[in-house]
Amino acid sequence: DLDISDIARKVGTIGQEDIDKLLIQIQRLESRINKREKTINEYNNRISKQQAETRQKYQDELSKEYQRYQQQLSEKQSELNKLKQQFEEKIENEKQKIRRQKQEELEKQKQKLQQYYDENNDKRAKQVEDITKKVQEIEKVYQMTMDYLNNSIKLQKQYATLISLREAVKNNKPFRKEVDALKEEAKDDQLIQCALESIPESASNHGLEDFVKLQERFYTVKNKAITSSLSPSKTGLFGYAYAKLASLFVLPEKGFFNGGSSVVSILSRAEYYLQHNQLPDALNEIEKCKQFNNPDLNNTLKDWLQLAHHRAIVEQVLEITTAQLTLTTNAIQ
Repeated sequence: DLDISDIARKVGTIGQEDIDKLLIQIQRLESRINKREKTINEYNNRISKQQAETRQKYQDELSKEYQRYQQQLSEKQSELNKLKQQFEEKIENEKQKIRRQKQEELEKQKQKLQQYYDENNDKRAKQVEDITKKVQEIEKVYQMTMDYLNNSIKLQKQYATLISLREAVKNNKPFRKEVDALKEEAKDDQLIQCALESIPESASNHGLEDFVKLQERFYTVKNKAITSSLSPSKTGLFGYAYAKLASLFVLPEKGFFNGGSSVVSILSRAEYYLQHNQLPDALNEIEKCKQFNNPDLNNTLKDWLQLAHHRAIVEQVLEITTAQLTLTTNAIQ
């Protein structure tokens, strides 16, 4: 406890001269504080100016890079369309050439038939029969050739449409038009149709989230999810503050933690899979967080999980479609 009388005696012993010295020291201290505040304000202004300049420079460079990338994409698309047109023209020319060749062969056979008939009337019936068989065999071969050619053209169109779909997915652009085009080209293939139907409309209409951005966004979502998992249910602002404080004492885990069942271990394993481009394995890990029945945790992961699921589904559809077209190609050869 403070002794009031003792304090009064000590104050009474201070002379006017000491009081003046004390006032002078206080004024000097105030002056020094004002100078430091002024210096701090100057540093803050410099930092703000440098940040603005850096941000503007980054935006300018990003804009230039985006324009350059758009130009390259347009050039590649133009080249692809040109190659596609050349390929179709080449196929049509080949078909015409084969038709002419077969027609010439048929005409030659007819001429031979007429010649044999005129030269040897007695053997005409047998010759006609033999030549007819040959003509039928030629027509059969011709039909088989045309069927193979038509199937090849059909597969080439399907591959070209699949390439366009891959390009749109790779560039994170909407790909509804490419999906509809592939459905039309592969309308007789039930497996491809089912695979394409599994693509969510929101993904095809708006495009996919870039995988690198998914990785970067996950690091933020991970920290928020850990905080959410530490928050007691239905505790409002107090619970959030408690979770925020508790998260400061959670040691960050890196790498693969086999067997850990906590939210931190699950998310660390998911992060490991993402770093190794294993998106389906990462999703399987994150789905385990639902076992905690934590609404805040589920809500924190919801948006990221939707974007990641869309990318995983589309990648799987592309793999299935590619495998199916490969099998079809091997079957007709």
